[in-house]
Amino acid sequence: MRSSEHLHDNSQLDWHLEDGPGWKVVQKTVTPAKPTDFALYLRVPGRSASTQVTIHGQPVSGATPGRYLDLRRHWSSGDTIIVKVSMTSQVIEA
Repeated sequence: MRSSEHLHDNSQLDWHLEDGPGWKVVQKTVTPAKPTDFALYLRVPGRSASTQVTIHGQPVSGATPGRYLDLRRHWSSGDTIIVKVSMTSQVIEA
């Protein structure tokens, strides 16, 4: 996995699971080709002072800075994950 795949940015991923179902992740919406059980691992930035994650407005616990949050469930087209990350800017000298 390239380091750019760990960044939160406007992007889209088209993929398929080992057993065949296709699915798509657009930084705002998970869109599987058909309702499917799988785990989506969300990277929580290590510098985050506070991270709030919701799925369809329902809070998800376990967001730990510097770790991945395992979002394992039955996903359907239109499922929405909202991630709110609180970080302060840092100046890094080269």
